[in-house]
Amino acid sequence: MRLVKIPLGNDGCEQAPERITKLIPNTIINESGILKVTSKEEIIINNSEDYSHIIESSLGKIDCFTIAIGGTNQITTPCFKAMIKDSSNSGIIIFCAKPPAYLQKMIAENLVKPQNIILIGIRNWSKEDLALIKQQNLKYYSMKELSFEGKEELCDSVMSVANPLQATYITININVLDPAFAPATNNEEPGGMTTRELIYFIQRLKLLKNFKMADIVEVNPQKEVTDTTIKTAVKIITELA
Repeated sequence: MRLVKIPLGNDGCEQAPERITKLIPNTIINESGILKVTSKEEIIINNSEDYSHIIESSLGKIDCFTIAIGGTNQITTPCFKAMIKDSSNSGIIIFCAKPPAYLQKMIAENLVKPQNIILIGIRNWSKEDLALIKQQNLKYYSMKELSFEGKEELCDSVMSVANPLQATYITININVLDPAFAPATNNEEPGGMTTRELIYFIQRLKLLKNFKMADIVEVNPQKEVTDTTIKTAVKIITELA
């Protein structure tokens, strides 16, 4: 497994990759008892305006399972672009509290088909977010749906959409979790997932044969008090392994 630190940001999130990887051993055993050997590398940004090209070119060809550790969610688009170089029908599963700002640009640049986008954990949206979702007919699963329908049924639905794809990317914005489980983030939104609910999704989605790459973003160590969010990020990465 390839771990790539991408310390993009200037609000504290740039500290997350180093803080998180310090707690990740070179060999990981997840809850399934599977041993994974990790390789660690870092992409240096140096506040360049051309960070997208730097990230994409530095990642090169994604020929083994890769997890990118941000930094802000600005790393997601260039990481996704690196993954789709050898794929014509890829999709992205986005765990987040609200639709990310980069989504409209990804659609406009034809990086991903709208029907191959899945949003999970949504509980905060603007008029513009709702308009984009309706206009593009995006698949989304809100926290209300999760609490009413249950994680098993919802995950079945997500996997049925992702299964036919050539390659699947999963991005986890830590704010998908309720602040009680991950308080150190820039955009705290009450009413989110529990850590256990997120791990359930991860443990099932990682069974997808087309699952090629993932990222975890928006952890802000400057807002950390007890390392709860850092340790949660490490747990998420361990179960992605």
